[in-house]
Amino acid sequence: MNSTEPLILNIRESDRKHYDRLLQDAPFSGQTNKVVFMTAMIIGFLKGQRVKLDKKKDYTRTEYFSEEEKLVIKAIAVCESGDLKVLADRKEVYSIAEEFAAGGIGILIEDVCGPQYGTFVKRFESDLVKEFTKMDQAIAE
Repeated sequence: MNSTEPLILNIRESDRKHYDRLLQDAPFSGQTNKVVFMTAMIIGFLKGQRVKLDKKKDYTRTEYFSEEEKLVIKAIAVCESGDLKVLADRKEVYSIAEEFAAGGIGILIEDVCGPQYGTFVKRFESDLVKEFTKMDQAIAE
């Protein structure tokens, strides 16, 4: 187990063009790398798309993430592993985040740059509300 937080989060080398493209267009123009990474990661998680990174490329530093963003990353790792013990292995926690981002970036680029572009933000918001409602119901049971 590795209790040290990684300095850098990676993306797949083949996905770099997608990240760069998203940062040039609305709704991500003027945003930071971490915003696109977090969005891709959340979409990957919500859609159950976890992809191993083959050729890794440095993308963003973990020090740029707020404590709240790090909590989201940790919560996803716990949900995915089904065990709080995953939190003791920070390398694994962030590896899970990288893999969900790899799974979500293709969906994100298609949603943002595809034919239904204007509705991406509304669809994403709706998907998040549905997932949080499911989580609330599961907790209440």
